[in-house]
Amino acid sequence: MKLDGLIDSGLKEVGPRLSLVGLLPNLALFGLIASLLASGAPQAAPDLAKLWAAAKDPGGGEALLMVAALLALALVLHPLQLSLVRLLEGYWGNAPGARDLARLATARQARRRDALVKALGYEGGGQPDAPTRQRMQASAAALIQRYPSADRLMPTALGNVLRAAEDRPQRAYGLDGVVIWPRLFPLLPESMRSLLSDARNQMDVTLRFAAVFFLAALVCGALLWRHPPWLGLALISLMLARLSYRAGVQAAIAYGNVVEVAFDLYRFSLYPALHLALPNDLDSERKLNAEVSTFLRQRVMPNYAYTHPPPPKPG
Repeated sequence: MKLDGLIDSGLKEVGPRLSLVGLLPNLALFGLIASLLASGAPQAAPDLAKLWAAAKDPGGGEALLMVAALLALALVLHPLQLSLVRLLEGYWGNAPGARDLARLATARQARRRDALVKALGYEGGGQPDAPTRQRMQASAAALIQRYPSADRLMPTALGNVLRAAEDRPQRAYGLDGVVIWPRLFPLLPESMRSLLSDARNQMDVTLRFAAVFFLAALVCGALLWRHPPWLGLALISLMLARLSYRAGVQAAIAYGNVVEVAFDLYRFSLYPALHLALPNDLDSERKLNAEVSTFLRQRVMPNYAYTHPPPPKPG
């Protein structure tokens, strides 16, 4: 069986998320390492003729071994996807060096946020012209989508985008997004879950590729350091890692927007599920949501009363 057939059959045996987020980035990294080794590295400079000869006859046993290794690696690394996202968000631990790096990176993010806040101001007389209004609107949108409040800044752009998405339900409805989301998600209709899954997969796969391209740069540096002209592959990999990370930030913005839509449209599903009466206006909703969030987060006893549905009528 040819290599492409083996990979196709392997993809059918795993879920679509594992295929997209786990196998494809790993396949790219495996392909790079195999290509460099087949072309003669690290003993000699890569030879495209050797690579072409190896590509024409990869060997059935080697192809099967490669597919098995890819599947095994994807299964092992898949549970670590959340850890990778948290690392890219800026959760770097409390080691002295990590704290110093986080402080410097957070200060850089604060300067970027301050620039957007400054762009919201208008110091001219009268009404701003159309270009100025557009610039102010773009700055306002970027501030809402990309940054939380100043006291909750993270060291990275990704971390701030995801934290801003966590905070928007709090500002709008008084709901703690982190606490409420696991309770709201099971109540969402399948169409909404599908949108969320697609947006999350897009974010995860771009961030996984960012990590893979960074590892590829290290691999190229290790295998090609004795052949300086070929070190350009390491630089290209670093550029691709940066582009993938930026794409991941954009995908995170899209994912956060879908999460916000889920709160906007389906937050009222929470009240019947928690046996609470529906609020009559936004003020009473925010007050009730604050109590619900505090209770679920800290188990502080609430003051609200339960509203149970009537018992079913006897047959």
